[in-house]
Amino acid sequence: MKCLTIQIHPLRDTSYSYKDVLFYLRNAGRSPEVDIVEDDGNWVNLNFFSENLLLLWSDIQTALKTQPELAIWLARVGIIACEGEQGWDDLRLLAHYDPSETITVLVAH
Repeated sequence: MKCLTIQIHPLRDTSYSYKDVLFYLRNAGRSPEVDIVEDDGNWVNLNFFSENLLLLWSDIQTALKTQPELAIWLARVGIIACEGEQGWDDLRLLAHYDPSETITVLVAH
């Protein structure tokens, strides 16, 4: 089972909440494990587990396209990464609020 994580840094922009993201992703049939971190930072991890990361990523993108303002907010506060072929040792960075980060395109092998 592979993991895709949406990490939300809510203090970067308080226009929305991770709960708004959860609402639309759950409506799309995706229910992540929620991990709230407050001790050494302030962020929320939404962890999705799937054997088919391409389908999962497609479902997430489709759900967010229905809410463009929320998607723009997530682009300002989020980091989206998934496991690579070697698990988290070679993660794939799918989105990052810092535009200088190198993004990986997720493709089928």
